[in-house]
Amino acid sequence: MKGTSPAKELERFLNYVEACTQEYRLAYDAVNEEDKRLQDLVHEMEFARDKAERNRIATRLHNSRVTRRQNKDIVKRDEGLVKFFEDQILEINDQERQL
Repeated sequence: MKGTSPAKELERFLNYVEACTQEYRLAYDAVNEEDKRLQDLVHEMEFARDKAERNRIATRLHNSRVTRRQNKDIVKRDEGLVKFFEDQILEINDQERQL
């Protein structure tokens, strides 16, 4: 290999996997938060005093849904890689217990 050793390439790859895992977890938590926010916004909409207040709440609802979709896309993109490595870690742990 020119310029980089296999150990450096492996380290770079493992750093990428860790970054994907962290990004996945943050996005997953953000999706759950936006799901909870949905209920709060629906309640606010229900008790809004007038059209102007409903419009402000509807704008917040729209922004919440956009944020949720962005985070859900991240979860979907990273999920395969994260689940694969979680499964591999579980397999290694099982093999260690059998020794």
